[in-house]
Amino acid sequence: DVRNPLLGRNGATRVYGKQKGGTPAQCDLLERALSHFADVVAAEVQTDFRDAAGAGAAGGLGFGLMSFCAASIRPGFDVVAEQVNLEAAVRNTDVVITGEGRLDAQTLAGKTPAGMARLARKLGKIVYAVVGEADDLQDSLFDGILVLRAGGMTADAAIENAPQLLREAGRRLATMLR
Repeated sequence: DVRNPLLGRNGATRVYGKQKGGTPAQCDLLERALSHFADVVAAEVQTDFRDAAGAGAAGGLGFGLMSFCAASIRPGFDVVAEQVNLEAAVRNTDVVITGEGRLDAQTLAGKTPAGMARLARKLGKIVYAVVGEADDLQDSLFDGILVLRAGGMTADAAIENAPQLLREAGRRLATMLR
């Protein structure tokens, strides 16, 4: 569901390595290893997809699929939306509500909430995100973002109190929609 290239500032390692628990040293090592791997693949198969959108998806799986299987990479949101005829469903709604654990720049790089927001916007619908946490996104696609984890609340406390926090967010959203 991401459009990241394999390598570089927006590549798999730099964007997702820390999120997956990698230390800076481990991420540097992984970046060098992926770069070497991409060099070997380019020399052997005479194609180079390291900079292609989606090459960095799933830790580089996109790169492998393009290089070895002649696969074309499509955003997962688009594939699923087509299969379930999501546009028709959204067309028949007044408000779209989407969400995820953390709303940040990665979200805007192709994750489901961004896909839902873009579809809602295309159809002239109001769209809200209900999220655990959120960065301050200047170019937000959303009419509103309801954050469950209040300032000072630990992640563990938010997880433990998720049902109550979701109910409270639902009440706030209902008030906003009146």
